[in-house]
Amino acid sequence: MTSSTVRRASDATETLAERKRAVTRRALAAVALELAVEHGLENVTVPAIAAAAGVSARTFNNYFSSKEEAVVAPIFDRATRIVEAFERRPADEPLWQAVTSAIVAQFSDEADVDLGSNAATRAAMNNPALRGEQLKACAAIEELLAAAIAARGDVPASDITPRLVAGTAITAARIAFDHWNDAHTSSTLRAAITQALDIAGGNFTTLGTQEIR
Repeated sequence: MTSSTVRRASDATETLAERKRAVTRRALAAVALELAVEHGLENVTVPAIAAAAGVSARTFNNYFSSKEEAVVAPIFDRATRIVEAFERRPADEPLWQAVTSAIVAQFSDEADVDLGSNAATRAAMNNPALRGEQLKACAAIEELLAAAIAARGDVPASDITPRLVAGTAITAARIAFDHWNDAHTSSTLRAAITQALDIAGGNFTTLGTQEIR
């Protein structure tokens, strides 16, 4: 799945057809994840996912190229919301704070263990094929976030700093999830990600003419 596909997947839809398409996509992803968790991904087929969702396999293929892509779709959706949230942050807000706020806003203060994107990430951690799709999601979001950061800092897209900031932020969030999941702590995922981003952001000071922290 390319960055442009990720962006389109969560763009605010205006037409009825686009809204229906978004609903169908989310439903297919939810069914794919449910079946993968219940039966194991290796025992799930595209026709089975389509049948459980009440659509044809051809319809499924109009939305996803594989069952793996469908299962990790919630990760792409959350990641895209991060970029959209970042682009809405106040222009005078320090850059790293804006990045952190955009990421943290996607996670609840409550025990969000059963959120679809969290379940998808857990599934990805335990399956090589899904792990590959998760890494694609991370790469796509880094590319989108880096472009948004470059625009905010008024620096060329070729500048290394936006890519470093984006890569550091997304990697910190991913590692925080891994740690939170393995540690079985009473702390919320939101708190774990906030802590990781605070630690990671200490290496950045300026981007172009803008302070990062």
